[in-house]
Amino acid sequence: MNDPNKKDQMGKEGKDIKREVGESKEAQKSVDGQIRDKDGSQCRNSSLSCPPPPPPPPPPPPPPSPPPPTPSSQALPIPHPITPPVAAPGFSWAIVDSAKAKGNAAFSDRKFQSAISFYSMAIRLTESQVDVLGETEGGEEERRDKNKKGENNNIRESENGAKNKKDAEERMAVLYSNRSAAQSSLGYYGYAENDARKAVSYKPGWAKAHCRLGAALAGREEFEAAKGAYGEALRLEPENAGAIAGLKEVEEAMVLGGQR
Repeated sequence: MNDPNKKDQMGKEGKDIKREVGESKEAQKSVDGQIRDKDGSQCRNSSLSCPPPPPPPPPPPPPPSPPPPTPSSQALPIPHPITPPVAAPGFSWAIVDSAKAKGNAAFSDRKFQSAISFYSMAIRLTESQVDVLGETEGGEEERRDKNKKGENNNIRESENGAKNKKDAEERMAVLYSNRSAAQSSLGYYGYAENDARKAVSYKPGWAKAHCRLGAALAGREEFEAAKGAYGEALRLEPENAGAIAGLKEVEEAMVLGGQR
């Protein structure tokens, strides 16, 4: 037969075991609540060791720097002619003739800015000799005699060199006339007028210099003055084709503009 006391004792022990299991679960829940926060992701108020937090994400890379500005493919217009410095310490008529020849070649190739630079070099060199030659007005023989004595050390002889101041001034007239033509070709009519007036001052009786002046004045639309310059060229040389054509163009422009 079954002992009722034994059954009561076993039932009591079973209840005690269930109670202990429940208390153990409650204790574990309490520990878990202390270890994890609401999101269940971080340790809080716990003596238990927690895993280290994950490293912070790397900072975002800096934005790329803007590319450097690229220069415009179209060259800016040159506001005025460039006159390069003359680097040669001495003087030689051969250098002058070479610079002039290079200027003429550049002009023929329509490289007008290069032509201006070469003409400018030749002008500077020749201009430095005009004053030197002006001190030896006695003629070639006297100048050569002074050269032998070392009194004119700034002059360098050459086969095609200027023999006196007048010869050098005629060279200057040609160089200024050529540079004036290059200036007009680029539309630098103010500079062209100045060069043409220089050419006229060095060689007043040269019709071509007056034609250069007429062309520069016509470019500036000073038609009355241009007409006078071309008229002076025709007075000096009645058959000058450039003066005839230039005067005709100026007169036509004056008619179109209502001038007479």
